[in-house]
Order: sequence, then structure tokens, then C-alpha cells
Amino acid sequence: MVISLTEGPNIVVKHAFVFMEADVVVINKMDLVDVLGVDVDRLESSINEINPKISVVRTNCKNGTGIMDVIKALEL
Repeated sequence: MVISLTEGPNIVVKHAFVFMEADVVVINKMDLVDVLGVDVDRLESSINEINPKISVVRTNCKNGTGIMDVIKALEL
């Protein structure tokens, strides 16, 4: 599952059931964290509360940060 910081800090609460079934969550657009003011640690904590077994990867596809971590998490 891929979520974007532009979806806001409540995306996890709004769609909790999706996170219960996911194995990997990619939090994308990390380059916008300062502009949007989203607390990514809190967002990740909410994801882990719903599903402690989930892998969370932070990415910035604009510059490629985290892409190799996604590949590893997906075991590709």
C-alpha cells in the first residue's frame, strides 16, 4: 500500500481496515514533510498500532530516497 503525506495525518484512522491487511506501507512524498507539517513519526506509530507486523518505508520518489528499501520490503 502506498500513502502520500498529501493525504493528511488522518489517513490511517480513516482507512484502518486497509492497514490491518497490508504487509508493507510506503509513505511517499517525504520531501513535503516540512511544507505539510505532518508528524511522520506519529503517522507511522498509528500504522504500527493497527498492525504491529507491517513494514513501513518512507520514500521520496522525486530523488529516489527509500526506493531500495521498498524493493527489499517487497522481496523483489
